[in-house]
Amino acid sequence: MSDNNKMTIIATKGTFDWAFPPFIIASTGVAMDKEVTIFFTFYGLNLLLKDTSKLKVTPLGNPGM
Repeated sequence: MSDNNKMTIIATKGTFDWAFPPFIIASTGVAMDKEVTIFFTFYGLNLLLKDTSKLKVTPLGNPGM
């Protein structure tokens, strides 16, 4: 696969409101026939845990809250 067909996403936030964008963008990339890699770092690692009870929604800077 050429470099034009690859996509890398960095997930750094570990809250519910920031959990969905990397996965939505990744699924869009796959639909465009791209090889997608999501790199989880810092608080983004919390998104990979089975127990999601510690994940919160951040009201700061969230106009819907």
